[in-house]
Amino acid sequence: MCSQLTLIEINTYGMKNILNSTCFNCQKTLIIGKPICPYCFAVQRKSYSRNDLFGYLEQYFPTKPVEKKQFISTKIEIKQRDYEKILVLSILTLGLYYFYYLLLTLQDLNDHWCHPHGRYEVTTKNDTFILLVALTLTTFVSVPFIQYIRYEKLRNHLLKAPQMENQNIPINGTKIFWIYVVYDFFFLGTGTMLFFGLSSIIADWFFEFNTASITAVFFLVAATVFTLAILSGIVLIMLERSWQEVFNEHIAWHYDLPAKKRKQRRTRRARNVYQKLNLNE
Repeated sequence: MCSQLTLIEINTYGMKNILNSTCFNCQKTLIIGKPICPYCFAVQRKSYSRNDLFGYLEQYFPTKPVEKKQFISTKIEIKQRDYEKILVLSILTLGLYYFYYLLLTLQDLNDHWCHPHGRYEVTTKNDTFILLVALTLTTFVSVPFIQYIRYEKLRNHLLKAPQMENQNIPINGTKIFWIYVVYDFFFLGTGTMLFFGLSSIIADWFFEFNTASITAVFFLVAATVFTLAILSGIVLIMLERSWQEVFNEHIAWHYDLPAKKRKQRRTRRARNVYQKLNLNE
């Protein structure tokens, strides 16, 4: 005869549950693999270890953060944009295409959030319609604010994204905002100095004023300010190219594709940010 009786029952899903133990508290039959009695909720300390209990509870009350898996979205496909082509088209159209590019990237950030994301990740959604109206009505005034939104949205999202340990990040939105304010100041200052210089020449023609020295000063200041505008514009081009490369890397991660012009190492800015995050943790 068998020394121990093993009972087997069929549950509602057609699977077998082996019943060969009893609860020490209520003496009712238990199912193997469940360290908590379903009748009196007593923990079966003699039959299961702490690890078994925590593993069982983790199935129903998870405490560990869920790692985001790579996936391919079939809803909205986001392109990896080539900034060199965008720069050439912007120069050929005297900057008009660049404004269109800003709106495209804002829409890219919205489409990016259509992919599944964890609850801990920061959204990249923005109000494209309001920003379009602002860009149409106040071009030079609204561009710094648009740039602040673009850089800050992407930066904050990447800092909470699962692949952040290998991901470069753009500068924060406040810095890019003030860089664009300085660029607009130099650009408008150049036009203002040229206007006063031409006005002094016209005044000399009609009123016979000796404005040669004043005209020279205006044009000299205009040349100096224009040079500063060119230098700040070069800085902005480099930062914009970096922003697009970072976004391309992130999109390539979503689709499990190689990114365009992927950098082989982190930038110094990215390393400094990650070091600060590790120290805070």
